[in-house]
Amino acid sequence: MSFTAIIQARIGSKRLPGKVMMKLSDFDRNSEVIRILINRVSLSKNIKNIIVATSKNKSDAQIVKFCKSEKIKYHKGSEKNVLRRVYEASKKTKDKNLVLLTGDNPLIDYKIIDYMINYLKKNPEVQFLTNSNFFKKDSQRFPDGMIVSILKKNILRLAIKKANKKDELEHPTLFFYTKGKEMLNIKNIKVPVKWLSKYKIRLTLDTFKDYKLIKILYEKLSKKNKYFGLVEINKFINKNSRFLKINKKVKQKLPSILNN
Repeated sequence: MSFTAIIQARIGSKRLPGKVMMKLSDFDRNSEVIRILINRVSLSKNIKNIIVATSKNKSDAQIVKFCKSEKIKYHKGSEKNVLRRVYEASKKTKDKNLVLLTGDNPLIDYKIIDYMINYLKKNPEVQFLTNSNFFKKDSQRFPDGMIVSILKKNILRLAIKKANKKDELEHPTLFFYTKGKEMLNIKNIKVPVKWLSKYKIRLTLDTFKDYKLIKILYEKLSKKNKYFGLVEINKFINKNSRFLKINKKVKQKLPSILNN
C-alpha cells in the first residue's frame, strides 16, 4: 500500500493570520511552521509523497513560493471549498491512500502516522481511519495538534457528490464523521498507553497563545531531539505543567453542524 500526505495550508487565518509561515525558533531561520511540519511527515516510513493544498488567494503566494523553493508538490484550489481543494490535490498522485493533515499542527508525531498506517495495512477493509474521535472533544484521547486522518482515495468522490453543507466543504473530514458513517467503513483508532497523558494538552496552532506554547515546546525539546514526539511532550509537561496555562482558555472552533 502506498500513501500520499496532503497538507491543507493557507495564510488567511482569522485568529492568527500567517501562522503557517511563523517561525518556532528565534535562533533558526529555517523553523517555519510549515517547514517543520513537512520535515516531520517526511520521516514517516510509509509516506513517499507530500502535497501542500493551498488556495488561489493572492496571500497564499507565500506558500507557493516556499513550496517551489523547497521542491515540494503543491496544488492551488478553492479557499473556502477545502474538500474540493483536497480532492483536486489528490489527483496529482497515483497513490490510492491519503493521509490528510492540516498546517495548524507543526508538532505532529510521525510515529502516530505510521502506527495508524500499519493498522490500516492489517485492516484493509477500513475506508477511513481517524484518531480524532469524530470531533467528540469530551472523550478525545489524542490532543488537538496530533490529529491524523487516513482514507482511501476513491471515497473522496463520494464526499464531493454528497457533501452540500458549508461546514462539510470547509472541513474535508467532516462528511465522514456524519453522513459518511452510514455509507462507509469508518473507524476511530484507540490510543496506546504510551501516548496517553494525565493532562489535556492543546498542541494545535490557532491563536497567539497557542503559538507561545508550541514555540516553548519546540525550543525546549528540539535541543535534544529535533523530531521529538508526543511521548517526549508528555514527559516534559508532566514536569512543567505550568506551561499549559498559556493556552488553557483557548477554545477549539468546531463546525456548527456538530452543535445541532
